[in-house]
Amino acid sequence: IVTMLCVVIGVFSVITLVSFGEGDKQYIFDTVSSFGTGAAYMEIHPGRDVSMGPVSFTEKLTYRDAEEIVRLVPDVANVDPRLFGSGDVKYGRKKMDVPFIIGVSNRYPMVFSHKVVTGRFFNKTEEDTRKKVCIVGTKIVSELFSGLNPIGERIKLNSKSYTVIGIFEDKGAFFGFDYN
Repeated sequence: IVTMLCVVIGVFSVITLVSFGEGDKQYIFDTVSSFGTGAAYMEIHPGRDVSMGPVSFTEKLTYRDAEEIVRLVPDVANVDPRLFGSGDVKYGRKKMDVPFIIGVSNRYPMVFSHKVVTGRFFNKTEEDTRKKVCIVGTKIVSELFSGLNPIGERIKLNSKSYTVIGIFEDKGAFFGFDYN
């Protein structure tokens, strides 16, 4: 009876641990998938020193390089060059330090599942003419605009003025980064 009880407890423990592991794996997969990335996603970080034996070089990709990749490589569906930074966002007398500011191309919505729920995303013409427009997250809307609609309002990102044209959906936090 004791041996049979130990076997039952052991089998139950293994099934429970495997279930927890599968649940965690599915949760992480679903969370990553919600950002629009998947098996066909690749990220390149140029500007790092590369050494191959006696040869060493540093290359920096440009926006024009991204355009050429889309034009010349038929198997590449989208390229979204991005700049990452941090800084402060100001609206009137209100100021907010933001650890996560991303400069993206107009192809960002095709690469990531980060939808604009109010307003719109910027288009190719606005990108080409470098129009100073931005899309903000829900946290900026609640803290700087007290929940009011910011579409058409001007904010300052690191002392440069931008017009808000859209609000992203609430994405929450992922691995410590608040995407709002």
